[in-house]
Amino acid sequence: MFFKYLLVFLVSIVPAIELRGAIPIGIGMGLAPIPNTVVCVLGNLLIIPIVFFTFEAFLHHVETKPSWQGFVGWVHRHAEKHKKQIVKDGEDTVVKHLPLTTFFALLLFVLVPCPGTGAWTGSIVAVLFGFPKKSAALAVSLGVCGCAVVMNLIMDGFLNFLQFLL
Repeated sequence: MFFKYLLVFLVSIVPAIELRGAIPIGIGMGLAPIPNTVVCVLGNLLIIPIVFFTFEAFLHHVETKPSWQGFVGWVHRHAEKHKKQIVKDGEDTVVKHLPLTTFFALLLFVLVPCPGTGAWTGSIVAVLFGFPKKSAALAVSLGVCGCAVVMNLIMDGFLNFLQFLL
């Protein structure tokens, strides 16, 4: 039983899969929904501080490699271009808290269980745009918890539909 929970914990850490894949895997292995969800959420939340405190250093390290300079430059240019759409002219880019609309946009971005959204991407976006870490971490964390609820509702509906068919 421990190894099943360890597996879903580790799967929930994997980029692109995260808890969107870990919750169905746990349910498929016969784990109880609530403990499965808690383990998946904890694994997914572990990503946030890792990305917040290592991604910039990782980008700077990769930027020194000639084969990656073009890509990293492109990422920085696009982040700066889109940051100008979020932060108004004359506004201080170093703020204590995210504006409410940006906070909810980041939360909803992480919450939606679609490919390319989630704690990894939300945290990377927060770092690239220079969002305040506390506010961004709260938005990403609430998004992860909301996504866990959505995934459980989807799985419950899917399993009930299968039972109806059989």
